[in-house]
Amino acid sequence: MKKVISIVTVGLMFLSCDLTNQEDEESDGSILGSWEQIEKRATISVGWVPLGSSFYMVTFESNGTHTIQQGNFANSRDCTGTWLTSGNALTLTNNCGQYGESKENLHYSLSDTIMTWIYDFSETGKRFKKADLEPSF
Repeated sequence: MKKVISIVTVGLMFLSCDLTNQEDEESDGSILGSWEQIEKRATISVGWVPLGSSFYMVTFESNGTHTIQQGNFANSRDCTGTWLTSGNALTLTNNCGQYGESKENLHYSLSDTIMTWIYDFSETGKRFKKADLEPSF
């Protein structure tokens, strides 16, 4: 009986370690969280242009919803909607109130704390930095 309990205990320890590693891998390279736009690209020849005081924040939730905040205090717009990924394809369905519902098809990539997306059949895109990182001291 002690042998069976020992085997079960060791098995549970390995399972626990594997689940912990899976959670760590899922949190790395995930679009979940808040992202602040830092650059935009209108054409490939112009390249990525840094944004000054522009404000565009997108937050991806684990339940498949997202929010987008655009603009400054005097001229702002908030959108809500859903998101779906398949490989490096990202589909956003947005509802921005008076502007109605829209759908955006993008290709995205993640590199550390930077997310880049390019609109389908276009050279235009946006680059974001992870905005909800905890400060390191």
